[in-house]
Amino acid sequence: MLGALKAEILFSKAQKLVLQEKYNDALELFDKAIALNEKDSAVFIHKALAVSQLGRYNEAIKLAEKAISLKPQNAVYYAFLGMIHYDSENYEEAIKCFKKSNEIDSENAQTTCLENVARIAMGEVEEPVLVLREKIHLANSECKSRLLVLLERKISESLDDEKYNVITKKHFENEELTMNILFGIIYFEMKEYDKAESNLLASIETSPGVINYYYLGLCRIKKGDYKKAQYWFNKAMGCKSIFNTKERFDYLFDEFEKCTRGH
Repeated sequence: MLGALKAEILFSKAQKLVLQEKYNDALELFDKAIALNEKDSAVFIHKALAVSQLGRYNEAIKLAEKAISLKPQNAVYYAFLGMIHYDSENYEEAIKCFKKSNEIDSENAQTTCLENVARIAMGEVEEPVLVLREKIHLANSECKSRLLVLLERKISESLDDEKYNVITKKHFENEELTMNILFGIIYFEMKEYDKAESNLLASIETSPGVINYYYLGLCRIKKGDYKKAQYWFNKAMGCKSIFNTKERFDYLFDEFEKCTRGH
């Protein structure tokens, strides 16, 4: 009884460390909690998510599967396993997990959205875009940020830099620009992404907001670091701003469909 209580305290502390992005410190506490209580599925799934943040996807998958073995009818666990597969670019397995999650909880719009994000990643367009236009507002930021990364990435890969830069500016015209943000955007348009990031990061110290977070995400897409891009888009969506996420998605869906029709 005392062991289980101590494990719960360690688990709670580990979760706080994860929120602070102190993943290695969190993993130590997760391991201690597991040593005290090997039957707590929640510890295994949250350890899996922390491990996945470090890019150790095979290990994360095994941990998530262990959690599912302890609690096989948990729809959320299958959704988390699907996200790990998605982030490791194993989209077929991701879709299987999202489908399984939906079988257990058919009312969950989150996994419906995630499944269709994975379908776009696999090259489908018309049907998943139709579903996401209708349901993406019901999804949480974890799903929305993955979709934003995917759409921005595919549009960026389809257009030359000048045309893409026009798209990035849509919905940002009314945002306040400090000099650091302005220079960050200019360097981004000049394809000097290190200098762009340096200015945008400096701008966060005095005026954090949607535009610097969003452009930091775009810089990371250009560098091929999609995990960090997702992190910055998550931050952008957490800001109160004139920026409207639904309008941004609708706009990106339109541009994405134009790009796919052009090929």
